[in-house]
Amino acid sequence: MELIKLMQKRSDRIENVKEDLFELETDLIGAEVRHEDKEAMIMEIDWMQKAVLLNYDDVNMEWITF
Repeated sequence: MELIKLMQKRSDRIENVKEDLFELETDLIGAEVRHEDKEAMIMEIDWMQKAVLLNYDDVNMEWITF
């Protein structure tokens, strides 16, 4: 029984973290940032690659790792 309770608790924690990451990603997409003295907007986030796609002027885009 203890193992089942532990697994349920961890499952709940994982779901909470997923929700937090979704909210963070939603807040970050469209955010205006500055990179190498250029204004840019975050277009996409790739958590697996640890990268963001920056849009400098609707033509020039670049993936930046974090």
